[in-house]
Amino acid sequence: APKDVTVNLPKNEEFLEGSDVTLTCSCRSNPPPHTYEWYRGNNKINLRPEVQRIVVRNLNKDTEPYSCVAINTVGRGESPPTPIPVKYAPKDVTVSLPKNEKFLEGSDVILTCSSRSNPPPHRYEWYRGNSKINLRLEVQSIKVQNVNKDTHPYSCVAINTVGRGESPLTPIPVQYAPKDVMVSFSKNEELLEGSDVILTCSSRSNPPPHRYEWYRGNSKIKLNSQEQNLRVQNISKDTERFSCVAINIRGRGESPLIEMPVPYAVTGVQVVVLHPTEGATELKCNFVRSNPSVTHYTWMKDGKILLNKTEQILVLDNSEDKSGMYSCIAHSTAGSSTSAELEFKDSYTNEDSTGNWKYSFILILILGILAGVLFLIVIVHFVTRTKASQTSSRSENSQQPDAPYTDLVKTEVSSDYDTIKNATRRTTSTELSPGQRSTHTPQHVAFPTPANGDNDTHRHNVELHATHHSPFNLPLKEESCLQIIIMKILKENNKGNS
Repeated sequence: APKDVTVNLPKNEEFLEGSDVTLTCSCRSNPPPHTYEWYRGNNKINLRPEVQRIVVRNLNKDTEPYSCVAINTVGRGESPPTPIPVKYAPKDVTVSLPKNEKFLEGSDVILTCSSRSNPPPHRYEWYRGNSKINLRLEVQSIKVQNVNKDTHPYSCVAINTVGRGESPLTPIPVQYAPKDVMVSFSKNEELLEGSDVILTCSSRSNPPPHRYEWYRGNSKIKLNSQEQNLRVQNISKDTERFSCVAINIRGRGESPLIEMPVPYAVTGVQVVVLHPTEGATELKCNFVRSNPSVTHYTWMKDGKILLNKTEQILVLDNSEDKSGMYSCIAHSTAGSSTSAELEFKDSYTNEDSTGNWKYSFILILILGILAGVLFLIVIVHFVTRTKASQTSSRSENSQQPDAPYTDLVKTEVSSDYDTIKNATRRTTSTELSPGQRSTHTPQHVAFPTPANGDNDTHRHNVELHATHHSPFNLPLKEESCLQIIIMKILKENNKGNS
């Protein structure tokens, strides 16, 4: 019977994907085989009995192994299954992670690029997201350090002599506490006062949360609950805000407070007067709350609607009669609300302007008075110092009586002059008017003296020369003393004649 039965492949030939190959069933037998049977895997191929060679077309990596059976008159012999070594580019490329390992934030992870190919890959490329990682060695495995929830996914490319194969992006399943926690409700659900609403606590975490806590304002309303949803009944615009806490094995995360967006009409509408601008006055329609927002406004004066006035601010032109009772209506899709009437008078603006003018006038008047008082103080101070100087000067003149005047020019009366000069002065203070005081003309005084023993009266001429003084420094007391001196000379002269 046939022995050493084998399936022979062409020598020195590469079996590439898509190509054809001829298989030959060979053996040792005597007599030679007269019949052959062919098998693909375990399935018999229906061919003519005498066919020793078959052609396998369109080879690929999944082509099954072939075997044959040689039969002669003595018996039969069967070959082992023979795979066809088809060469193909890397396929089923994946990024492999260590098995049974928990990837915590901050830890390191080793990634491996695995694939099926013939021949095996001789080079690898690595990508972080869409960016290629520049590595010195084109290795099959890399280490990613300090992983976190935001670590980009990785991919790799395996390359052999036939071609290249690329893996899909592979995220690293980093475990972390819940983040981006928020309370949400169905956007398609209409929230009306008195209705119920279902709130959902959503988050990002790995692993998913296994427990939730719910809060109304600052008060806990559900503890250690596995329910992600919460039903709130009979909601209104005054319903308190809600928040939730999501908890997993790595920690917990808390959402911000969320307010129930319940529609309600505008509240707290009132008219206020804004500061007048140049040439106009403005009224504003204020409100406290509204959901949804106010869409437009209606203005009324003395109960009548003002046409084409739909803005929040009403501008009153000063050229018009502004006085009257004003009110406004704030409108929203949930309802409208009317303000109380506000009485407005033009005198508001006039009084304000007059008040400003009066204030400015009073301020200027006060500043003027202060400046005048300061000026008077300076004048009084100057006059006081001047008079003090005059008093000091007169005191010096009283000590030196001859200072204001030149010496008397005497003729033949030197002894009398000495007597007069040393006489005691009286303190008579008769003042002369400025018109009586001469600053230039000498005064001639005549008095009788006996001459040669007769009774004829001769006159001694005494010439008085007065020095010039300003009206502020005129020596009045010295002029009175001069009159006394002259009278004494006349008296002494009369005694001599007698």
